[in-house]
Amino acid sequence: MKNIRKKIAGLTAAVVAVVGVAAFSAWACFVQPEEMPAQAVPAYQIVVEKDTSSQGDVVIEINQKDIYKGNLLLVNPWNAIPEDLEDVSLCNLYEEYPHRNYQLANSGMMLQEEAARQANMMFDAAKKAGQENYLLRACYRTQDDQEDILEDELEKYQSLPEDQAKDKALSKVAKPGTSEHQLGLAMDVNVYVPGQWSKAFGDTAQCGWLTGHSWQYGWVVRYDEEKSDITGITNEPWHFRYVGVPHAAIMVQKNLCLEEYLELLRQQRHIKVTDEQGVTYHIRYVKMGNHSSTTIRIPSSQYTLSGDNLGGVIVTWKEESTATSAS
Repeated sequence: MKNIRKKIAGLTAAVVAVVGVAAFSAWACFVQPEEMPAQAVPAYQIVVEKDTSSQGDVVIEINQKDIYKGNLLLVNPWNAIPEDLEDVSLCNLYEEYPHRNYQLANSGMMLQEEAARQANMMFDAAKKAGQENYLLRACYRTQDDQEDILEDELEKYQSLPEDQAKDKALSKVAKPGTSEHQLGLAMDVNVYVPGQWSKAFGDTAQCGWLTGHSWQYGWVVRYDEEKSDITGITNEPWHFRYVGVPHAAIMVQKNLCLEEYLELLRQQRHIKVTDEQGVTYHIRYVKMGNHSSTTIRIPSSQYTLSGDNLGGVIVTWKEESTATSAS
C-alpha cells in the first residue's frame, strides 16, 4: 500500500504547474554568488517585568490541554509531537491563495491558517522588494508522509550496517513524530527558475531577503549551524518556522533559537517589549505543573495563548492604549 501511495503522490505532483525536479533544485550550484539585500534588524525595547502578579479586568482560564497547542510548541529530537495535540485548522495554499507570489511543489501544500496568512503577506512584500521566484517545496506533513520520507532516506544507505544506516538517515530526516512539518507551522523554501537549475537556497538573494525580513511576519529561520547542538538539526537555511509576532522579532534580536527563547521565558516569567512603532506587548510564562487548570488576570482583551509542549503556557497580550494608537 505504501508503494501505491507513493505512485499516486507522484502522479499528483506531475500535473501541477511546477515540475517535480524544480522542488529539489536547492542541491545544485551552477550560479555565481549573488549580492545579498539589506536586512531589517529588529530594535525592540525589551524589559523584564518584576511584577508577575495577576492583575486586570480580563480573566483567562488556562487548562492542561493548552500546553499542547499554539505557535510556540517545541518539537525537536527530544520533544515529540504531543499526543494530546488537537486537530489544527489547515489552509490549502493552492486553493486559498490563487494569486500567490510564489510557486508550490504540488497542489496539496498546507499550513495552519494564521501561518499561511502571514506567509502570503511576507511573499507579497518580497515581490515589492524585487525578490521573486520563491518555491515552497514542503509544508504540512502527516505521520505517514514523514515515515515515507525516512524510508526513502534509509534506502540510500543500504550498503551500511543497519545501525549506521539509521544514524545517517536520521541526521538528514526527522524521526516521524518529531518533525515541525507535522504541526503545519513550518515550510521549506527554495528558488524556482523555469528551465534551469538554481544554486543552494542559502546562497541566493531571495534567501537573504527572507532571512532578514521574515521576523516582521512572525517567521524565523529555525535551524542555524551554530545552534545545532541545541536544536539537534544541522544548518537548514531553507527551513522557516512560524512562531508569531512579537516572538520572532525577539528571537532574531537576541539571536535565540526556539529552545533558547522558551528557556528565557521560563526564567524571566514576564517580559515587556515595545516595537519601533510604539506598540507594547507583554509576554508571561505560566507553569502549569500538576494543576488541571489555573486562572490569571490581564489588563487587555487582545491576547493569545500558546503552550510550549514542556509543561507551560505563554500568554501574549498587547497594551490596549498602544494597540489603539498604532492602528
